[in-house]
Formats: sequence, structure tokens, C-alpha cells
Amino acid sequence: VTGLTASHIYYVPGNFTVTGTVTDSLGAAASSKQSVTVAQGCAISGVNRSITICSPAANSSVTSPVQIVAYATDSRAITRMIIYVDGKQVYAQRTAAKLVNTAISITAGTHTITVRGWDSSTSFSKSITVTVP
Repeated sequence: VTGLTASHIYYVPGNFTVTGTVTDSLGAAASSKQSVTVAQGCAISGVNRSITICSPAANSSVTSPVQIVAYATDSRAITRMIIYVDGKQVYAQRTAAKLVNTAISITAGTHTITVRGWDSSTSFSKSITVTVP
């Protein structure tokens, strides 16, 4: 199937119903529901000016492209979030969104992924190490 994709981060474990709806250019729509069980959600830090990396897990082995999902906790508006791999910028999101969710191609080896967020006064970051076989 080709077309748009969607994703959602579950912050708490539990059973959920996911509904997908498609609408064609004439307005006709069809929906489908699926139950999902989330064994472990992503526990977002409550510390002001912090980054939580939900995916990938620290010290994990992951395949490329690597899905990177991170959330910024800040009492101020976020102005941008940037992802670095081994110190090199690989992705930038310059919006007020506190969530970044993107796939990054990474070569084989052990790498440091850093997600840095900015507000109007400062930046803050979180780093993890992953291995791509």
C-alpha cells in the first residue's frame, strides 16, 4: 500500500482501540478499528527543560532507518528541536512542537544519538547510545 502513514506515542500502558479512516477525493470514507495492547508506554519527564527519548531505547540494537521519537518538557514554548548522530546534525524541526518523530538512516556501528531542544532562553539535551548491526 502506498500513501500517508500515521503514528502515535502511548505514554501509559494499557489496551487501546486504534481507528484508521481514509477518505477519497470524492468524499467517500471507510474506517477500520483495531485493538492494541501497549505493554510499556513512554514515561515523559516532568523536569522543566528536559528531553525524553522514547525511541529507540538506550543501549539497544536497532535497524536502520532508526525511528527517533523524543519529547521536550519545558514551561516555555519550544522554538526548535534538532537530532544529532555522533555530534553531526541530521534532522531539524523548527516549530513550536514539543514532539519530534522521524526516521534517520544510520550506518552500522555504535552511535550516540542526541536530541536538543531550544526555548527562548536556553537549550537542553539528552543523549543515548545505540548499535546498528
